[in-house]
Formats: sequence, C-alpha cells, structure tokens
Amino acid sequence: MPKRLVYLDNAATTPVRPEVLEAMLPYLGPDAFGNPSSPHRFGRAARAGVEEAKRTIAAALGADPGQVIFTSGGTEADNLAVIGCALAARERGGPSRCPRSNIRRSWRRRTRWLVSGARRSSFR
Repeated sequence: MPKRLVYLDNAATTPVRPEVLEAMLPYLGPDAFGNPSSPHRFGRAARAGVEEAKRTIAAALGADPGQVIFTSGGTEADNLAVIGCALAARERGGPSRCPRSNIRRSWRRRTRWLVSGARRSSFR
C-alpha cells in the first residue's frame, strides 16, 4: 500500500480547492493576467475579476463589496486588523486593547505612529 502524504505547513500555504481553481483559471491565462490597477485592457479584465470576486464574497457574507479587502498574505491581513482596531479606538476616544501579549509591543508602536499628528492625514 503506498504511503499517504500529509501536508503540515498550512500556515505558509494551502492547496487550492478545485472550485477556486476553476473560478481563477480565466484570470490566469493570456487574456486577463494583468495588474488590476493598470488602465490597459489586461488590467481592466483583471479588475473586472477582482470586482466580481468582491461581489460574490460580499453576497455570501451579507456585506457590501466595498467592505471586502483582499490582501497578499497573513501578515498584511494581521496588520490591517491591528491598524483598524487602533483607528476605531481613536475614533471612540477610548483605550485600545490587544488580545495577544506577543504582539502588544509592536501594536503599541504602530498605534503611536498611526495616531501621531504628522502621520494622521496619511490614513484618511
């Protein structure tokens, strides 16, 4: 009996589900591989795919497509969440709480940088 391979590095990457691969294939070929921020034909095609994905995900979550944000990975997503908490706390005028002590020091540094007068306009 052949040995079954078990992948244990899901923190780094995970296999793509078949339905996700099927949905992505039109945007991985020669007609829609462009940067979605670019104004050329390839970029517009890629942007249309991103916007369709946002609408699909938003509908499944009962959210607005403008509330769906794609990130390039876990670190960027974590930072977005921490900065979002800091901004929400600043708007409330209350203290910010960070549930994990191992990121608290980094979070406090980012919060001070974020809410400093010199940087404040960059995040509006």
